[in-house]
Amino acid sequence: MSEEAPTPGTRSFDALRRSEELFRSVVEQLPALTYITDAEGNTTYVVAEQVNRLFKLTEAERTQDADVRWEQRLHVEDRERVLAEWDEAVATGQSHQTEYRMTRGDGRTIWVRDTESVVRDQQGGFVRRQGLIFDITDLVEARERAADAEERFRSLTEQTPAVVYRDAADAGEAIYVSSAVETLLGYTL
Repeated sequence: MSEEAPTPGTRSFDALRRSEELFRSVVEQLPALTYITDAEGNTTYVVAEQVNRLFKLTEAERTQDADVRWEQRLHVEDRERVLAEWDEAVATGQSHQTEYRMTRGDGRTIWVRDTESVVRDQQGGFVRRQGLIFDITDLVEARERAADAEERFRSLTEQTPAVVYRDAADAGEAIYVSSAVETLLGYTL
């Protein structure tokens, strides 16, 4: 028995229209780029305003095919890896998540986290891929600053003629001990 589509003017049609409007409103306000692709990896749905907001597209790019535009915006150092990961995910029908750089229309390089999942029907057959691309530039830059600070700290403590150490607050175990412990106290690290 097949269900008939709601007809205009009925309560079920109006409820469906309100539900679709609500869904569209929620999706369009996400702080991410939302996309859907088919079995071959071709984009079938993307919110244009999210693309423009994330990638700062030029006027000419706004009319380009979404897949061509995405591939062109991949950072040259990440392109081969990202395309290989995408091809494998499409070939195997698996979901995937990856981080990579993109070049925006204004020339700025940003980092993104691309998370997509495969939607299957009740028999396990492929229906579509749906994903979100988040701008994680601030997170990546914070990681880099933390790594730089850690390196400066290590460099400073290794050159200081004193034993520098850091204990865990709750366990009293040493988290870090500088190499000066060997020369000043005779203990190995």
